[in-house]
Amino acid sequence: ERYALKILSFKTRTSKSSKYFCNAAADLAVEAALLSKLQHPNLIKVRGICQEGVDAFAEQGRYFLIMDRLYDTLESRIYKEWNRTVRKQSRRGIIAGPPL
Repeated sequence: ERYALKILSFKTRTSKSSKYFCNAAADLAVEAALLSKLQHPNLIKVRGICQEGVDAFAEQGRYFLIMDRLYDTLESRIYKEWNRTVRKQSRRGIIAGPPL
């Protein structure tokens, strides 16, 4: 499997607004906590976080998540499934599919 590393953006980490940084850091921490607790085939899995945990935010936002990598988008998955369904129905004569 391949994994993705999710971090706060450079803009967020270097922001002059501590409120902006704190909000983004809190969002990332909440996302990590929530996704690590949920188990569902349609949700991406969190595989790990930085060793220092949330305390890593104190040092230039070194907090990160290791997550399963997505290979496509929801839009492309919907299109692929729709296309597969239309082709199946077209072969059965239920509806006319797109020209092949």
